[in-house]
Amino acid sequence: MLEVDRLTDKQRKSIITLLNTSLKIEYTFVVNYPRLIDQIVNIDRLPAQEAVKGLERLGKQSVQHFGWTGQLIQRLGGSPEWQIDVIDRMVDVVSLLTTQLEREDGARSLYQQAKKVAQEQPSKGALGKLKSIEILLSGSNFIERSSVIAVLERLVFDEEDHISLVKKIIADLKPPASGD
Repeated sequence: MLEVDRLTDKQRKSIITLLNTSLKIEYTFVVNYPRLIDQIVNIDRLPAQEAVKGLERLGKQSVQHFGWTGQLIQRLGGSPEWQIDVIDRMVDVVSLLTTQLEREDGARSLYQQAKKVAQEQPSKGALGKLKSIEILLSGSNFIERSSVIAVLERLVFDEEDHISLVKKIIADLKPPASGD
């Protein structure tokens, strides 16, 4: 008999809800990073090459996370809720990034919560050999708990990096205080 490390239905549903919430709160900026870059370069005409590079990196990684999160939701048996809010145009970039910083922190918190749910009450159990093979090869929504935890750990790690990067970009874009 094979032993399969699986999540309970309740855990899967809880993780799906947390991940869909992360999609809603964080990924508005996925489509708006190019607008922010355009505003910095072409409207505000700021000499902020490092900030632009940082925003490009955030955009690329956020698109990657968007895909990973959606795939994980599907593998857990859910449907990704692809909802993106529109942000105001021509708003102060530092204010928008301050909002994004809050969203990055919120996403990190959701990923941490999802990881805790995945780690609760291990549900290892022996399955008949035929049933185990059927689950693993059927293309069903089966995904091992350890794989879910590994993806969530990576998302938390990346969000911590994003928080640091957004803080740096904000600092780079803020005008110097008077007297400096």
